[in-house]
Amino acid sequence: MKEFIFYIVIGFILTMVTIETLKHHILRKVIRSVVLLIIIIAIFIGMSGYLIESKLLKTDNKWVISGAAIFEKAKNLNKKDFIDFNLQPEKFINKLEVDVANGRR
Repeated sequence: MKEFIFYIVIGFILTMVTIETLKHHILRKVIRSVVLLIIIIAIFIGMSGYLIESKLLKTDNKWVISGAAIFEKAKNLNKKDFIDFNLQPEKFINKLEVDVANGRR
């Protein structure tokens, strides 16, 4: 729960800083909207990753699942995976795709 609140606070701070920065420059509203949209999407991706990690979100969306699988794989890399990735990146990526296809994370 602390991590959930942390994500919300960081997202709020980033949004406020961005808005204040853009107010002081003469920019079109379109540019402001695009920047805010990018921030909102980034916060959404972070939140969905956190919710999947903590098993609070169940989804069949292949993009969300594969994103969470890649993050978890990156977190749990051991020495053998580093060796495989450095010497044979195609083999490592194929293994990751098979894991995602089988629903394993």
